[in-house]
Amino acid sequence: MSTKPTKRSAAKCALHRAGLTGALVALSLGLSGCWEEVTEHTPGVYAGKADPLTSSDDAAAQRTETLAKRFQLVQTDR
Repeated sequence: MSTKPTKRSAAKCALHRAGLTGALVALSLGLSGCWEEVTEHTPGVYAGKADPLTSSDDAAAQRTETLAKRFQLVQTDR
């Protein structure tokens, strides 16, 4: 008795091989994104450059005044 692979089992084998190849390609591409160094940040601490528009007390006061005016414009119709 010979156990030659039939066309059907050869097709199944090809699909299985293609699926495994696709899975390995997807896994390798997914893991390649993890290769870069990870920067850990302290929660609640901003480490970027200071914003000149929000860092001064004058800007904060002006922003508060502008928001109060906008609030009054919207809320007066109610």
